[in-house]
Amino acid sequence: MTEKDESCDDVLTDFINWFKSIAEVKQYDPMTCEITLPMRDPSNDLIRVLIKQLDTGKIILSDMGLSFGYLHLNGINPGIKRQAQLNRLLTKQLGLKISGDEIVKLVSNPQELNLAILNIADGIRSIKSYKNIKKSMTVFNSTFTSEVNTTFHKWGLQPLINQNFISANKKMHRVDFVFDSGISLDTISAHGKSVATSRLDRELLKAVDFKSTFREVERPEKQLVVVLDDRVDMDYWDPWRISLLNSVEAMTLYWNDNRYELGELLGVKVDTIDKELTDSEIEELL
Repeated sequence: MTEKDESCDDVLTDFINWFKSIAEVKQYDPMTCEITLPMRDPSNDLIRVLIKQLDTGKIILSDMGLSFGYLHLNGINPGIKRQAQLNRLLTKQLGLKISGDEIVKLVSNPQELNLAILNIADGIRSIKSYKNIKKSMTVFNSTFTSEVNTTFHKWGLQPLINQNFISANKKMHRVDFVFDSGISLDTISAHGKSVATSRLDRELLKAVDFKSTFREVERPEKQLVVVLDDRVDMDYWDPWRISLLNSVEAMTLYWNDNRYELGELLGVKVDTIDKELTDSEIEELL
């Protein structure tokens, strides 16, 4: 570098200014924002990080469940042991943790925030790279979600996938599909009764927040629909928990038994519900 060249400090300043000008920020409330970084992950998506300041003054960062959501949509669901291994790896290398389906990091003060954002970006890339690892995987819910998604395309629907909403009590939730009509739809499958019970309990908490956020503030177009996988043992699904979902206005349907009802709810013409995809349409989904 010659005297006529910029100094290293100038180069660094230019880089920081460029980075700041490219990054996008969504402010949800005074304590919560989402940052879209000018950095891409293995799926070629821009990396998004949710940042929320807690009442204690600490700051929590989250990938909003998008990394594991990406794995699920690609037919991958790491088993309990594998997820524990991933958690240990992320904790040891980057100080991150897996909480539910989210990658999170807790920092004590704003001075730690810059490094924390880079840490969670590295964690997102690591988890999404896991798509290429095939050991110790169960694919029950992700393959079901993929089947539902393929059916929606067959019906000529193009819903938004893996969308977040912030509840009235400032909690972040993710839904599998969101339609222009205002319907948010989740798919649930399970490989055992205990897993099914756990997933229904989580869905109930989401449904309660969904109702208080939309249905109780006169937003009738906002409807949460829960589609249960009835290709599995029907004994997995607890009728009492399903009745609780219905009691908080979350419509509960079975995938095979209520296919026509779901299609009509989404505005699909009856004669297209069983339409087969062409080879070119299938290629577009792959």
